Amino acid sequence: KPKASPKAPPKAPPGSPRSAARRQIGDRLSPEQVAKAAEVILALQPFLDGIKAPSLEDLWGFFELRAPYGNRFSEKDETGRNLRAKINRQRLLLHPDKNGHPDAERTFKFLEQSHQRLMDACCRRDRPSESIRQRTQREEQELQEEQARRRQQEEERKAFEEQRAREEDEREKRRMREEEDRQRREELERERLEWKLQDVEARRSAHADRIARVSRHAHARGPRGVPGFLGLTCSPVGALTASEACPALVPATSLPKGDPEQPVGSLKLKLIGAKDLPHSNVVFMMAPLRTYAVVRVGTQVLQTPKATGCDPAWASTFEFCVRRADRALHVSFW
Repeated sequence: KPKASPKAPPKAPPGSPRSAARRQIGDRLSPEQVAKAAEVILALQPFLDGIKAPSLEDLWGFFELRAPYGNRFSEKDETGRNLRAKINRQRLLLHPDKNGHPDAERTFKFLEQSHQRLMDACCRRDRPSESIRQRTQREEQELQEEQARRRQQEEERKAFEEQRAREEDEREKRRMREEEDRQRREELERERLEWKLQDVEARRSAHADRIARVSRHAHARGPRGVPGFLGLTCSPVGALTASEACPALVPATSLPKGDPEQPVGSLKLKLIGAKDLPHSNVVFMMAPLRTYAVVRVGTQVLQTPKATGCDPAWASTFEFCVRRADRALHVSFW
C-alpha cells in the first residue's frame, strides 16, 4: 500500500477567530506552525487578560504534558527533557521576529514565566555529591544562619514594641498636657467672667449713686446752665471729686488673696484731645455751652472743670488707684 500523506490541519471558516489569528500571524512560518501558533494564542487569551488564574495543572497543560507524580521532576529525567523541548518549540512559534500577531509577544513572555514557575515549584535540583563531613558543616551553617535570622527577627520585634510603647506614652503625656491646658483656660475664663460681672455690677451701682446725687443737687440748687430736658445731660452737677473717688490704698495683706478690691497699682491719665466733638451750631442753645469730660475707672469717677464752648479743659490730669476688679477705662464728654 502506498504511504499515506500527513493530514493537513482543518481549515477554519473565513470569519472565525482562528482564521483572523492566522492572517495576523503572517507567512514567516509554515502552515502547520501558523495553525499551531494561532491555537496557542487563542487558548491562552483568557489567562493573558486576567480572566483566569493558572494553576499548576494548567501550567503543565500549556506545554501539552501531564503532571509527574508528586509534581516533582529532575532536569535529567524524561519529564525535564520533554518540558525543555516543548518550551523551545513554543519559543519558535511565538517569537515576535517570526510571529506577527499583536498578542504574540505577550504570549511568549507568559509561557516563559509559566516555564520558570514550573522549574521553581517542581524541579528537583540535583546536589553534587558531598561527604558526611561536608554535609554536617553545611547543616551546621544553615542552622547558625537560621538562629541568626530568628535573633534578628526577635530584636526587630522588641524594638518595634518599645517604639510603639514610647509613642503611646508620648500620646498620653500630650493628651494630659492638653487636658491640663484646657482646664487652666476654663478656670481663667471663669475668673475673667466673674471679674467682668463684678465690674459691671460696680459700675451699675456707681452710676445709680451718681444719678441720685445729681438729682439731689439739682433739686437743692435749682436749675443751672441749659434749661429744659438738656439741662441734666449738658451741665451735670455734684460729680465726685478726686479725694472722694480715690481713697487711700488698702494694704494687700489685709484682704484675702484674689479679692476684687485688692489694689494692684495706680493709673495717671492726662487728657490731651478728642476727635469728632459736636460744634456749638449743632443745636440752638439758649445759654452759653459749658463742656467737661468725665473719666471712669471701675467705681471711681472724676471730671474736668467746666469750660465755656465745645472743648473741655484739656491738659487735665487724673490719678486712679486700680483694683483687681477694674477692667476698663471710660472717657465721656458732656
